[in-house]
Amino acid sequence: MKKNFALFVCIFMVTCMFASGMDKRVRSVPASISSAAFKNPKAALAPLVQNLVEGIDDEELKVKVIHDWICDTIAFDAQMYFSGKNKQQDFASVMKKKLALSEGYANLFKEMCSAAGIESVAVKGWSKGFGYAGKLAKKPDYTWNAVKVNGIWKLADVTQDAGIVEIRTWIKHYSTEWLFLEPENFIYSHLPEDASYQFLSEAEQRTKEQFEKEPYIAGIFFDLGLALTKNIPLHDTVITGETEYIFSVDSGTTVTSEIRDKNQNDVKNASWLSRSNDTLYFQIDVPDSAEYKAMLFAKKADVDNYGFKFDVNDFERTILPAAEELAAAKEIDAAELKLFKSSFMKVKENDAYYIKEDLFNDRQSENLIKIFELIERNPRIMEPVLEFNVKADSSYKGFGRGVVKYPTTYNVYNNSTGTKLIAPVCGKLKAGTEVLFQVESSDFAFIAIEEDGTLVNFEKNANGVFELSAVVPEDDVLKVYGSENGHNYSGLWYYDIVQ
Repeated sequence: MKKNFALFVCIFMVTCMFASGMDKRVRSVPASISSAAFKNPKAALAPLVQNLVEGIDDEELKVKVIHDWICDTIAFDAQMYFSGKNKQQDFASVMKKKLALSEGYANLFKEMCSAAGIESVAVKGWSKGFGYAGKLAKKPDYTWNAVKVNGIWKLADVTQDAGIVEIRTWIKHYSTEWLFLEPENFIYSHLPEDASYQFLSEAEQRTKEQFEKEPYIAGIFFDLGLALTKNIPLHDTVITGETEYIFSVDSGTTVTSEIRDKNQNDVKNASWLSRSNDTLYFQIDVPDSAEYKAMLFAKKADVDNYGFKFDVNDFERTILPAAEELAAAKEIDAAELKLFKSSFMKVKENDAYYIKEDLFNDRQSENLIKIFELIERNPRIMEPVLEFNVKADSSYKGFGRGVVKYPTTYNVYNNSTGTKLIAPVCGKLKAGTEVLFQVESSDFAFIAIEEDGTLVNFEKNANGVFELSAVVPEDDVLKVYGSENGHNYSGLWYYDIVQ
């Protein structure tokens, strides 16, 4: 199943919940045809597929419609999964129950592609998905598909695109993250038992040992315009001090990072991101000899994303009361409040509320957006795209507990796409010391710090770097600001000041 990042983050972050890419044909099949296919799949599945793909000439679009229909119709059988018994995963059983494990999803996808005249195979192997802890099972435990589209073999994982498992509950959540993902990117999360299904050159193919060493990289990592460079972190990374990883990134993608402890708590200021043109610099460190997890999150800068999972306390104490206040103030009517409440389901075991996904219910989507905007919900939720374990080498004691390693950032900096702090890259400054501040930025025309209640602008040097030499004031913090016009300034980050 899809990587269960809910084990690591209190709010699972996803691509915009209202950005439906699901093909409308999946809901256009006549009820009589659908009913017959569920009752007698061996005889009646083919007519259903023919109805779905009728009039479509492009094989890639045919495959996507099949993919979308399965995602919309078949639920993951969480009860069977946690029972440890993999039973009746042939396509006919899956259709009759409308439930499947990964093998069942793959078998149904293969059968439907065949009915559409498209060659497909079910690929057995391993996935760095739900429950993966860094070691592969002795035998394959996951199944996906290879499908021949317009003469080219491509990969698809319908199971992960249909939804996610959190704790012990499957949540319907559609995506195309794993549909036609390039083989060189797919290999970071899926390893086929038969190496030929990697669809990579012999030099690029992974062994089980190599696959285990590499970090988990989500398919959306690549879709969001991120790319790896030569210094790729390992799944279990050991550092001897501050360590930097460099990625390339599209200008329209925003990225943030976190370091988490074994209890999934954020280790404050233990990672730092800077950007220069299309290059992303990811710096990490650890406070001591314990084991930690490093994570990157990303989203398209121009796409609002409110998320689809909400902590119970956040929802019941903040979101729901705020919506009820809107109704009391006549900013929304009773019908809108009722629809808002009915759009969520509570999963007690997960301590969470989830949006009941229906990508074709425009009224629900519009109502959710309206109310989230009115209660000023942050639309900048980001998606987890990369994670790896990190710990200090035995010779390194870490930067120290209670130490603020890096500056504290504001949302404006987190959502910037072309700002790099050159110096000082630290969390604390000593009062009375003279410091040379240096910043590269294509996001802001002005960079400034606050001195005695007044903003002091940096000057650009011959290399286009913003610079300012200043004495650290006797204060609690020193803030760095950015402005596009020289009039409206926003906080970017701040340093703690020690006396």
